[in-house]
Parts: sequence; C-alpha cells; structure tokens
Amino acid sequence: VNKAAQTIAFAQPGTPVTYGVTALTLSARSGSGQAVTFSVVSGPGKASGATLTITGAGTVVVAANQAGNANYAAATQVTRTVTVNKAKLTATANNLSMKKGAAVPTLTYTMTGFVSGDTQAKATTGKPALSTTATSKSTLGKYPITAAVGGLAAANYSFGFVNGTLTVTK
Repeated sequence: VNKAAQTIAFAQPGTPVTYGVTALTLSARSGSGQAVTFSVVSGPGKASGATLTITGAGTVVVAANQAGNANYAAATQVTRTVTVNKAKLTATANNLSMKKGAAVPTLTYTMTGFVSGDTQAKATTGKPALSTTATSKSTLGKYPITAAVGGLAAANYSFGFVNGTLTVTK
C-alpha cells in the first residue's frame, strides 16, 4: 500500500529567550491534519504537549514529529533551535561603617535576580571579590567597597556588580 507523503509546518519559537522565561507554546501542523508531537532533542528544556519549559541557559533543539497512519507515511522530523541566554544576577556590596582606629569589618554582599526558584546556594558557586581602600588607620570619611567577579560562577547566570561604601566614623 502506497501511503501519501506529508510534511510538518513547525513555527520557529521565539529566540533568543532569557533563562527564567515563562514556558513557550510550540505550534506545528502536519499536512495530513494528524496530531504532531514535540520532544527535546538536546539542551536544557522539557517538552510536554505543546509546551516547552526552559530549564537552563544554552541551546535547546526541539523536534516536531508525526507518525503517520493507515493513509499517510510518517512525516520527516522538523527541528527548531531556541537560544537561551543567561539571566543576570546583581551582587551588591553592603554599605558598612567602622569606628576610626578599629579593624576593617568583614565585607559582605547581597545577591538578587534569581529566577525559576533558584537560590544562591543552588545556582552559584564561589563568592565575589570585595575590597576597600579603607584601613584601621583611615581618616574619617567614605571609602569605596568594590565588588568584582572573584570566584563567583553560575551555569545559568551572568553577573553585574554594585559597589558599596565604608564610612569611617568617630
């Protein structure tokens, strides 16, 4: 029995997207009108029905398939690629103060911008580098606390930094 050929029209999902984006709706139709199924071929994503959930930064390749039936041959698989950019975290040096002549306090920071239920402990490793020009001999005034990448790393995030101020008081 010769089965009729069919093709799949698979709309390109929006790309690029940023990690933390809401799920994408996939849209495809087969020439026969039969249901099209979706699967993730590679990359940080999960397909369920016509929904693509992004699970990390990277490149997701999603496939549309139609198995055919008594009258139609299976359609050739069609794939689409979605680029997932890293979300941005901001590490902010906390403003601190110290009395003149005292030891410089431990420099601390706050990190914001987590998405998809991530936490600092789960999504990052290492810590930013924090430094100040203030010393125990510094005169009264304000000194910068500089934040930089240091040993901070994350698979799904890029980083931005906000400096703080250390105030030396009487």
